[in-house]
Amino acid sequence: MITSSLASNISVPEECFSHYYLLNNGTRIAILYNTRLQINALLEDDSAEVFRLIYQGRGDLSGALDYILRNGEFGAAYPEEAAAATLTVFVSELLESGYLVKKSEPVEADQQPKLPAQAEGGAPMPNSDLERQIGPWMADNHILYDIVLELTYRCNENCIHCYCPRDRSPEELTTADVISLIDEFKALGGFHVHLTGGEMFMRKDIKEILSHLRETKLLCDLTSNLTLLNSDDLLDSVVRLHPRSVACSIYSADPSVHDAVTRSAGSLERSLQAIRNLRHLDIPVVIKCPLMSVNVDGWRSIANLAQELDCKYQFDLNITARNDGDSSPLGYRVQDPDKIAEVMSSSFFHLAINNEPLSNLSSVDQNASLCGAGAAELVISPDGTIRPCIGMVRALGKFPQDSLQSVWEDSSFVTEWSRHKWKDVKGCSTCDKFRYCFRCPGSWLLETGSPFQPSDYTCKLAEIWSRC
Repeated sequence: MITSSLASNISVPEECFSHYYLLNNGTRIAILYNTRLQINALLEDDSAEVFRLIYQGRGDLSGALDYILRNGEFGAAYPEEAAAATLTVFVSELLESGYLVKKSEPVEADQQPKLPAQAEGGAPMPNSDLERQIGPWMADNHILYDIVLELTYRCNENCIHCYCPRDRSPEELTTADVISLIDEFKALGGFHVHLTGGEMFMRKDIKEILSHLRETKLLCDLTSNLTLLNSDDLLDSVVRLHPRSVACSIYSADPSVHDAVTRSAGSLERSLQAIRNLRHLDIPVVIKCPLMSVNVDGWRSIANLAQELDCKYQFDLNITARNDGDSSPLGYRVQDPDKIAEVMSSSFFHLAINNEPLSNLSSVDQNASLCGAGAAELVISPDGTIRPCIGMVRALGKFPQDSLQSVWEDSSFVTEWSRHKWKDVKGCSTCDKFRYCFRCPGSWLLETGSPFQPSDYTCKLAEIWSRC
């Protein structure tokens, strides 16, 4: 039996996020995240409905109990007791997992589970199999699940390899525009927001934006150099958001190397201090290290630094052209095949492209579409330009003149793009290194002028990885 004391004592923790979806085939799913514990889960059909009612009620069990009673098959004798017993088991499992808590049993900060230490590069996300399933599900059901919100191209650093345009135009969406965009995104069924820049903390209204995201209970990731996260009230705004992760680019554990990349003296120590502050407050941090000719020799120090700071980490060899077409960043790519092979064959191997671990790559059906650009995600540039993905510079519309809904429902991009198959890309259909390929048609478009023409560097990396 679910006792009255238990029924009045359940709460949804602030760090738990969930969204419910009814898919086209009639399947009901609820996606669950606990960002502090770094866990996620999927519930289906009746379980999804029951959790939806608990989540919407912030722990109130009455709606869930009524649903079980109306839809369960308990026989004629004592159905209320049977429904209560079923709900008790379900709630107990959620309590044990960390998606629900008891109000009367607060857990002290020093007793809370910590993000596990990363022995060999860490994991991209717990239950990464679920992460990889979500995108295709949303694409198949034409659900706008993600947006990447580039809040500004302004930055207090001047990184040598930055992909943002050289023209850091001051034109940016207003605070009201950003809030309106977030609200429309949620109304369309959106769940995940990635805030980035430029440097997002350059915006004077960033605390207001973070506060609104907290109120909407959207799942958030942040990308920042963190050097401006230097006040208690700003840090509190991030902590109260309970982000899934905060990503910070660290180029070397050697200040002289890191600061030479950012062209900002003292930037490494400022970033590291902010990381320490975030980890002290149990906010998950991912150190991201683009590997270039100027820092590749120190990549092991990044792995060690991440372990010392109790952070995840990622390496990325995919230095791209600027999104205005300027190819100057390409000159910083690692060209030495021995150094590339050393990273790829190491036990610390943790390379990624567009946040997707390369270890997840597998053979792809040659009849498959080139990529999922625009299938379940949109990117919003600082001036409101709506694009299909972070790597593809193609305007689909401009907010607020064009609503997200109109672009999502009326744009022909996804239909047109899905017609292009890997078998149509010259050379790829017969290449025995295909499964090792850093496949990103958006970056190819900037570099070669065509999303169907792999860059020479793509082929070089695939060749080296195939031998590791």
